[in-house]
Amino acid sequence: MDDTKRQITPSEIQAALRPFFTVRADSTGEITNRLPDQISSLPIFSGDADGIMVFLHTNDLTLMVGSGFGHWGMVVIRPGSRETYEGNEQTTSIPWDDGVYFFSQY
Repeated sequence: MDDTKRQITPSEIQAALRPFFTVRADSTGEITNRLPDQISSLPIFSGDADGIMVFLHTNDLTLMVGSGFGHWGMVVIRPGSRETYEGNEQTTSIPWDDGVYFFSQY
């Protein structure tokens, strides 16, 4: 997470992903559009940049990598939304700033 924080700001992440909030997702909410290199090259996704799964919910995007042993990534809130991300019983939310959260599921 620290390496990702040194490489990019939350506002840059939201700006790069803004177009994804208007993309049509499939029935599961997954978006198959290619992520900008600025996002897929982030250290949090190192080792699996081609395996990033992107899910659109009403006001957030979940960017996730991992396997059967766990998943991790980030949740990005739609710019202008006051929504927050708290995680759930399987997910630990790690707030960053300005509507960007890291998460882990183990």
